[in-house]
Formats: sequence, C-alpha cells, structure tokens
Amino acid sequence: MKSSWFKILLLFIPVLILIFFYIENQQHKQHAIVKKQSIAFSRDWNEFNYQFTGKKVYKKRAEKRQKQLNEQIQKKISTQNINKKLAQLSKF
Repeated sequence: MKSSWFKILLLFIPVLILIFFYIENQQHKQHAIVKKQSIAFSRDWNEFNYQFTGKKVYKKRAEKRQKQLNEQIQKKISTQNINKKLAQLSKF
C-alpha cells in the first residue's frame, strides 16, 4: 500500500512542479502588463491635470511616469533580444 502511494507521488511531483512554474510565469507576465498600464494611466492623468490646472507639479509627475514607461519598454525589448539569442544558440 505504501509503495503504491510512493509511486504515485514520484510520478505526479514533477508534473505539479511544471504546473507551478507555468502559473508563476503567467502571473509574472500579467504583473508586468498591469504595471505598464498603471504607469501609462498615471502619466495620462497627470498630463490632464497639468492641462486643466496649469501646475508644473503635474507636468513633472507626467515626465517622471514617461521615463518609467520608457524603462519598462526597454526592459521588454532587451528581454526579447536575449530570448532570440538563446533561441539561436539552442539551434546549434
């Protein structure tokens, strides 16, 4: 009886580990998307406030958010370049 449970666990633990890493990867991707959208919304909101009130504080905040958005885009591009290089290396 115990050996059958051991065999079942031995079979399903690697499958569960793969499922866990897949879910973790998907959550990371969604988090990155939400963060990017949040920064873009904050930038747009501050630009609107600057146009509406004319206060320079909102303009500075909008510029800061634009820089953060550009950094996020650069990170995504660099990650894509790394993935392409790894794919090319794996062909050999």
